[in-house]
Amino acid sequence: MSEHIRGASYRQGCRCSSCVARCRFDRWQQRQRNLALTQDAAARGETRVVDGTNHGIAGYRNKHCRCEVCRAANKAACAAYRQRRKAMADA
Repeated sequence: MSEHIRGASYRQGCRCSSCVARCRFDRWQQRQRNLALTQDAAARGETRVVDGTNHGIAGYRNKHCRCEVCRAANKAACAAYRQRRKAMADA
């Protein structure tokens, strides 16, 4: 039962009541965080677009976002990967 409390079980296809409840709770928490960030930005007189994407390497890989931030993060991650592979081959 403890493995179902992790958030990964739902993403792996389990639809038991525990996993569904955990998924709903995680989504609720994300909405609350986004709401708080939006309200903070509004208090400072800024606007914030909440599109559900964490920009960077996660946005590139998970949400298929191709903005400049995500593309640059992917480029850096690929370069680091190639560098690690080269170091392993040279060793």
